[in-house]
Amino acid sequence: METTTDLATTILNSIRQDLSGLRDKVTHLEGMVTSIDARCTELALAVGDGLDTQHDELPVGDELDAMHDELRGAVTRLDTRIDRLSTRLIEGSVRATAGHHETQQCLIRLMAFVDAQGDLEDRVERCELDVSDLKQRAL
Repeated sequence: METTTDLATTILNSIRQDLSGLRDKVTHLEGMVTSIDARCTELALAVGDGLDTQHDELPVGDELDAMHDELRGAVTRLDTRIDRLSTRLIEGSVRATAGHHETQQCLIRLMAFVDAQGDLEDRVERCELDVSDLKQRAL
């Protein structure tokens, strides 16, 4: 029983650590999105205001497509990792629930056994009968 509980605790701690790492990566991706958004805003302002800037410095066409593809790939990878983590959480929860149920069943059987063996009144009465039986045999 303790091994099941220890395993469930270990799994849940591992999942908690994975979630922490995942949060850091999400924060990093949010920073990347913010950076890309800022770059896109700069580009929109430059085009919208008709500023005469060096077009070689601004991302255009293929560069924007590459940035978009990179972001889409990062989001897809993040979705995949979140799905795997969700699956692991569900599996851990199922294992913990099964272990808890098994522990409850063992406790119920143990309590029934103790109740059957532990009635002091019945034991004292049996001892008294045994003592009186032994006295009759001895006399």
